Amino acid sequence: MSVVFIFGYIIPMIYENSDSKGMEIVRSASMEPTIKTLSGFIYDKVDIKNVKKDNIIVFNWIDENGAFLASENGNVRVVHRVVKITKDDNGNISLITRGDNNLEDDNMPVTSHNFVGIYNHKTSYLTTFFLKQNIQKYPGIFIFLMISISIVICFDIIEFIKYLIKRASA
Repeated sequence: MSVVFIFGYIIPMIYENSDSKGMEIVRSASMEPTIKTLSGFIYDKVDIKNVKKDNIIVFNWIDENGAFLASENGNVRVVHRVVKITKDDNGNISLITRGDNNLEDDNMPVTSHNFVGIYNHKTSYLTTFFLKQNIQKYPGIFIFLMISISIVICFDIIEFIKYLIKRASA
């Protein structure tokens, strides 16, 4: 139960509230075989100036007007590789990206407006499983389940101890 609590609730909450790191799930096959679909990963929240060509980055998907596209889980996040970095006369950086499994570059460049961070490493399978289940978004249900399981285990331990005592006295 401690493992479930740590990987399913504590670790995702730490990253969700961190100023320097975040957690995300790859939701499409665009980065395969480098990163498999539905793999969880940690990313570093850095300034866009720290990005280098060939870095895998996380960014919010935007439309032609620069508005973030959203889903029920928040902004639609994309994980793609930087194939080219450009800078305009004012020093504004634009990143041209492409999924490793895609033949063409993405149609919109990534700027400081929609840049989120740089891929660091993948998470454990257990953390990824709980990220997919969104347990950290429903702590009441999670805590209820943990208490229920604890009560059942306590009753089982008590019954086992009674059995051992009865057997030892016979």
